[in-house]
Amino acid sequence: MPGFGAGRLMLNILTVDVEEWYHGNDFDLPRDRWPGLESRVELQTDRLLDLLDQTGARATFFVLGCVAVSHPDMVRRIHQRGHEVGSHGYYHDLVYRLTPEQFATQLAESARVISGITGRPVTCFRAPSWSITEKNPWALDVVRSCGLDTDSSIFPLRTWMYGVKNARLDIHEIGGGAAGAGLTEYPPSAVRIGGLTVPVAGGVFFRLLPYPATVAALRRINRAGRPAVVYLHPWELDPDQPRLPELPARQTWYHYWGLGKAPRKYARLLSDFRFGSISQYRETRAAAGTVR
Repeated sequence: MPGFGAGRLMLNILTVDVEEWYHGNDFDLPRDRWPGLESRVELQTDRLLDLLDQTGARATFFVLGCVAVSHPDMVRRIHQRGHEVGSHGYYHDLVYRLTPEQFATQLAESARVISGITGRPVTCFRAPSWSITEKNPWALDVVRSCGLDTDSSIFPLRTWMYGVKNARLDIHEIGGGAAGAGLTEYPPSAVRIGGLTVPVAGGVFFRLLPYPATVAALRRINRAGRPAVVYLHPWELDPDQPRLPELPARQTWYHYWGLGKAPRKYARLLSDFRFGSISQYRETRAAAGTVR
């Protein structure tokens, strides 16, 4: 639609959760089933990397530790093609199902594996399925204690699985807590309309919304002087991924809805708006003399 390209004036933030198509907690598959399922993460991620090259976009890729161990060359390609690599945890376990000790062990190991591949320290984290909620605020202290300074785990809407009701919508600092230094939180973008919080930034919400509605929401965020924080999974660019017929209807809908149109919608979004990684955004803000 003509005129959408005006969104390219502001640098928005693109984030990618790198996991296998069957890792999602909407599936909740036992780990011993994973080896018997087809791996498609390299195909899907390379497809996304090509799209980012075509549109000139850069992104922060939050990679699962177990995926990095199995596909180190893929992680190397992400880094070598100019993207930031952060941690998505190790096994895609919901953080609020772990003890603080278990979470610390998994996060530290994922960061060790990823930094060993890229040669760069891991500074940013996103919890699997946004699983830092009111149940486990201690998790932010663990992120700090592992030496990370950036988090993108707080979904600003309470859902059946995740999210924090009425959480802040903007990029903001979270105090130091027990571990000392603070974190910068990058929540996925949402807008508040008539008292309702409407997520607009990715996943099933992006696949559900008509594209003009997404554009209008992102423009509204940009007009307020804030970047949109958009997220996606490489499996969303793969409508040919396997189906699991035994899944309950809600999980099937949540995962597979709109996959046929998603690649074209994301390609259009990346062309109509300007996107960079979290680290690129921070560099531009630092150059402009602002903190975040």
